[in-house]
Amino acid sequence: MPKTEKCFATRPWQVLALFFAITPQLHAAIPSSERQALIDLYNSTDGDNWSWHTNWKGPPGTECTWTGIGCSDDESHVTSIYLTAAYAQMTYGLVGKLPSTLRNLTQLESFDIGMNFVDGPIPSLEGMTRLRVFVAQDNNLEGPLPSLIGLSALEYFEVDRNGITGPFPRLEGLSHLIGFTANGNGLSGPIPSLDGLPSLQSLWVAGNQLTGDLPPCPSAVAETEWSMLCPNAFNQAPDPGWDQATGLSPWYSTCRSPDVLLSDGFE
Repeated sequence: MPKTEKCFATRPWQVLALFFAITPQLHAAIPSSERQALIDLYNSTDGDNWSWHTNWKGPPGTECTWTGIGCSDDESHVTSIYLTAAYAQMTYGLVGKLPSTLRNLTQLESFDIGMNFVDGPIPSLEGMTRLRVFVAQDNNLEGPLPSLIGLSALEYFEVDRNGITGPFPRLEGLSHLIGFTANGNGLSGPIPSLDGLPSLQSLWVAGNQLTGDLPPCPSAVAETEWSMLCPNAFNQAPDPGWDQATGLSPWYSTCRSPDVLLSDGFE
């Protein structure tokens, strides 16, 4: 008998399975408000000239592949922005201002743009209740700090070496705050109460124009011994807690008088 060729019928579900096996999967797009916030950040900081900007401004559904962007497991929300260099000699090259639409990233947990050339004010962070880390050190930021009230998840806030001015922000209600660093700015006035901050371990505010009496040192800050207060123009009153926190006795031994502090730029 002649050999009979076998014929395998291909069922519809097999065709569909084959299609998905060889076709890249499309991901659900993040909300349009979050996508627009990312595009605004890119456009307002000269994204076309960043050192790295792979896939940025690609079609909806690609946002989680954009350089420096992290998303939730189901890729439905942006959860991190990391546009900082690993070394001081490198930079992403962000130049310009942060957009007001940044606050639309309500699921954002981490924001890091350290070591760039971003100027202007830090926009409102209101509503960013999942934000744990905000890092913008070594930029050209200016103006007052936005309110941090309501950022209940905040753990680290770092804005060292900018041109930030205005009063020290109120920190009440930030029960998860571990570290606040703002060395080398132009903050003025007193430091408000540090009561109700059970997680706080370090306060770095050297090189500002802060004045007045220091609030009592939280016990966790004193025990960590990882804080910097001077130079500033605080009232120089003995405080064993701050001695322990700064590792200096007295804590104000490296502080300067207001006249000297304000005259540095005119010598």
